[in-house]
Amino acid sequence: MTVREISVVATSNIERAKTLLSVCVLTVLVATCAGYLWMTWKPCIIAALSIGCLFLYLHFVLISKESLLLITSLGLQISSECYTGRQATKFIPLEAVHDVIIHEAVTMHKVVYYVAVLLRKTRDSRRPDSIVPVFLHTMPRLETLREILSAVHKTIHFDGPNREAARGNQDLYDR
Repeated sequence: MTVREISVVATSNIERAKTLLSVCVLTVLVATCAGYLWMTWKPCIIAALSIGCLFLYLHFVLISKESLLLITSLGLQISSECYTGRQATKFIPLEAVHDVIIHEAVTMHKVVYYVAVLLRKTRDSRRPDSIVPVFLHTMPRLETLREILSAVHKTIHFDGPNREAARGNQDLYDR
């Protein structure tokens, strides 16, 4: 049984968290000074609420690390971790995995690439029934996604009908 973990750390989110933290500290300092000057508790309450909102944002929204754990005989485990240490994990059994691909989403201003797990409900199904995106919060570059995809396909060999076609179209990603 082979086990391989692929982790991506969000560096852009770290900068955003540092900026939010510095704004929050500045708000606390200004509110504390204003509270002493005006002899009232209202600025201190505003500072406490801003710290609480920042904590909730860091705890529930801002993802610092995402990982994909590959276990050859069992399946895939997708994990995400917030800055406060909260973790969310989703396990996908190998029987439900049709293939793992690099998918693209076209918006008005850019093209975004991401790794997606194609799922099927039954083993005899030739077409995937749903898609589970991976690394959506960290958004690694296309070169990193290629390395992730090759590691996934070296660890777990899929036998879907589109596997040979995907190997033939590999040159599309090599540009």
